[in-house]
Amino acid sequence: MKRKKSPEGFRKKLIAIRLTEPEYEHLAELYENARTGNEGLMICDFMRSQLLYENSESSYKNMINELRKIKTELHQALAYSRSINDADAVKNLTAAVDAADKKVAEMKEVISGWQQQF
Repeated sequence: MKRKKSPEGFRKKLIAIRLTEPEYEHLAELYENARTGNEGLMICDFMRSQLLYENSESSYKNMINELRKIKTELHQALAYSRSINDADAVKNLTAAVDAADKKVAEMKEVISGWQQQF
């Protein structure tokens, strides 16, 4: 990926790709189909809309934050159940553990989806 400086002084990124003939024909067909509804569509705007870039760094951070929240919730439920020894405290603790288990299972599904992409 090369960086170019435009005359206005802004930095732009130039992405160079190599396509096989069938890939290029398919891309040209997609561009023509998209252009029929939008006459002013430029090829650069179309290519930009076709790029699929997914930043997974934010999802990692969200998972770490979610794990911290789970840890805090479990710690609070455990402290509550230790201080008050009754049936409500036990129910509260089991509900917190069940909620944490459900959240961890959702995180496992997301991570397995990442593994399938690679």
